[in-house]
Amino acid sequence: MLTRERPQPPAMNPLQPPLTANITVHVAQGHVGINAFPWALVTSVKNVDNGESIDIGANVVTPTPLDLAPGRYEVTLSNPNFARPITRTISVAAGTEETLWVSFSDPASAAVPDFGVAP
Repeated sequence: MLTRERPQPPAMNPLQPPLTANITVHVAQGHVGINAFPWALVTSVKNVDNGESIDIGANVVTPTPLDLAPGRYEVTLSNPNFARPITRTISVAAGTEETLWVSFSDPASAAVPDFGVAP
């Protein structure tokens, strides 16, 4: 009867990392300038693609810059002088600069234009 030897796997070199080692890949971020009129607190930034909340720190007031990884983000801003916060979505691409403009206004205090017609 004929026997065959099985090939042996190569010996591991203890100085060489295993092939399954975690490799970190750095992705170029995009730059977002957030502006609001008259001003706003940036209360949250959420990655729409994966649902992750982004830690931006506390008491972030506009105007403010943010560096974000490529993706789509919901940015929520609030101003205590206005009843509701405003949420906007912005897309960020690697190595680009984007600007988010938000204007707070109260419809009850909006000026009605004068059309020159007497009431």
